[in-house]
Amino acid sequence: MVTRRILLIFTAIVAVALWGAGLGVIGPFLPDIAKSFGISIAVAGTLQSAGQFGSLFLAPIAGYLADRYGKQRIFLATGVLVTIGYVLMRVAPSFGGLIGAWILAGSLGAALGSLAIAMITDLNPRNVVRNTNLLLANLCLGAAASPVIISRMVGVDGAWRGVFFALAFCAGAIVLLGLCIKAPAAPPAAPISLRVAASLLRDRPIQLLALAIMLYVGVEISIATWVFTILREAYHYPAMQATIATGLFWFAMGLGRIVTGVITQRVHGVVVLRWLIPCGIIAFTVLLLPVGPWHFWVGIAMTGAAFSGIWPILVGLGCTHHPSYSGSVVTLLASCGTMGGGILPLIIGLVIKQLPMWWGIAVMAGFFVILALALLAYGRIAHPPTAVEQPTTAV
Repeated sequence: MVTRRILLIFTAIVAVALWGAGLGVIGPFLPDIAKSFGISIAVAGTLQSAGQFGSLFLAPIAGYLADRYGKQRIFLATGVLVTIGYVLMRVAPSFGGLIGAWILAGSLGAALGSLAIAMITDLNPRNVVRNTNLLLANLCLGAAASPVIISRMVGVDGAWRGVFFALAFCAGAIVLLGLCIKAPAAPPAAPISLRVAASLLRDRPIQLLALAIMLYVGVEISIATWVFTILREAYHYPAMQATIATGLFWFAMGLGRIVTGVITQRVHGVVVLRWLIPCGIIAFTVLLLPVGPWHFWVGIAMTGAAFSGIWPILVGLGCTHHPSYSGSVVTLLASCGTMGGGILPLIIGLVIKQLPMWWGIAVMAGFFVILALALLAYGRIAHPPTAVEQPTTAV
């Protein structure tokens, strides 16, 4: 018999995978969307940014409401709105309508995944970093599998509408699953209020983690969004092969998250960050090597692997500061990430359209170095526990 605990874990896995799938299909379909509405690829690229900006406001609201009224209720309501958003994307008559629908589906899709992570955090607070890593491996699975699945649909008139309708079906299935679960209670503390929420925003370690996540997600989404265009225009790859490169990035990240999830059972997340950040700098160095297209594929895989555990570790560290308000902390950090995911890809898009392609990679590398400096500042003012999270068989 399937227990509610197992059903909760399965529901969280599917919700996070849907979040990743939404991220994975946007980049490859941008040329088709531009063609459908008679706009330029640069204008179509604002679709990704619009979804990220929407999440900046909607995700923290969802997290606050979840801590106040219950995570399961808000999870269900969010799932219904995500389903409606994807249906509207299927029938959007104009690019403006598509942007509005994506703000609803994409922004709240991130909130849905974040609430799923928060529920698993409450289920087992002792293994926050490990469980967040393993859950976000499913985000990468969704983001990696979706470009591969749709690779033969890229360039087919109207195919992108059918893909978004399929995502609506998946979101509806998550709502049905959500009706059958029971969200665990968070550790006891004062009820969430606007004053408590404001204190979270003023917390210096949370501010530095938010800055780091903003830069991290901005660079991550920039790679996922523009690697297709770089391979197509700079190296003249066919559309199908260029689409697979996006899948490679997410696949390497997902595999890396499984590995870092295991490692963080015995090594503190801060120590793992000290390994991953230099690896990320090395990966960008490989991307910038002027030795032909092969290095770009190697660099993409290395970047995905280096990026793997950063987001989960940062979110896990945030939850250790305020475990009783996991919904607010996770969605706050996620919304800061989506803000970076809205701003940085837009900047990178402008750079690669005005300057040689490698300048776009160089700007991403520069943002990643700033991320490293933010984490250095965090390490100096925060005092994370020196004890390693205790191994457990529970999820």
